[in-house]
Amino acid sequence: MKRAFGCIFFFLAGLAWTGYFGLLLLFSHFGDCADDQVCLDMQNARAMRDFLFGLGGGVLICVAYAAYRRFVEDKDVQ
Repeated sequence: MKRAFGCIFFFLAGLAWTGYFGLLLLFSHFGDCADDQVCLDMQNARAMRDFLFGLGGGVLICVAYAAYRRFVEDKDVQ
């Protein structure tokens, strides 16, 4: 039972992280740059930074989940 609650927790954490990450990517493209190339380049750089930030967080959640599944044993399940 302990393992099931942990799995549910990691599922919800991953879902929340995906939503937060999606909002970061959505809002990184807001703004009126018109024809200003420097502004457009900065928007693209911010979107790439947000993407790498989200990817890193997702990998961290996956590694923590894998470690949890490996090292937490459930006594009531054989």
